[in-house]
Amino acid sequence: MKNKKKVNEATKALESKKDSFKNAFAKFSKSLKEDDFDAAMKIKNDLIENDGQTKESLDKIKINTNSLFKKSFEFPEVAKNDFATDLFEELEISEKNVNANLDNVDLYNNFIETAEKVKKSLIDKYADQWHDPTAPEEPKSDSNVQADDE
Repeated sequence: MKNKKKVNEATKALESKKDSFKNAFAKFSKSLKEDDFDAAMKIKNDLIENDGQTKESLDKIKINTNSLFKKSFEFPEVAKNDFATDLFEELEISEKNVNANLDNVDLYNNFIETAEKVKKSLIDKYADQWHDPTAPEEPKSDSNVQADDE
């Protein structure tokens, strides 16, 4: 019975570590910060070296900045116009390249450069229709609520 409990605990610990790896990649996909990428890669390497996970199984977790950018339009159909489509195609190529070889610094730098360029272009062109998913979320304010001073 003790053995079964240990195996169950080990399985839960491994699943928890895999979840934190997925969350770290999701965080990087949103923030584009090098520290977040490094944290995700550290978890990935730990899973491979210490938990017997294969690189191939972990490579299924991908950076998904392109889809986050596409979903950040107030009206999804705007993402389908020619200007936005061209930007997203460029970002998709760069994203696929870095996902195919996460250890390549040049591909990583190119991806960050492309994502920043796409972000700037989207902000410039669609300032009122596109919301930057990499920007910190602003706390909701009660500025629209009028105070009752009477």
